[in-house]
Amino acid sequence: MPETYSSSRVPLNTNEPPRCSKCDATMTLVLIARGPPGFDIRTFDCANCDHAYIATVATDVVNKD
Repeated sequence: MPETYSSSRVPLNTNEPPRCSKCDATMTLVLIARGPPGFDIRTFDCANCDHAYIATVATDVVNKD
């Protein structure tokens, strides 16, 4: 069980996992849950310090070309 968590609505770069805000290690995606329409809620865990990071990520991207 993670000791702490943080939550964010800041868009993530889906090409690379986030870095832990406590120890700067690369975090691992452990859960994807449905969020509001057009969004996923993603939970990342740090294996180094057991910190969790929860982010709301847009899944419905509209192209404006």
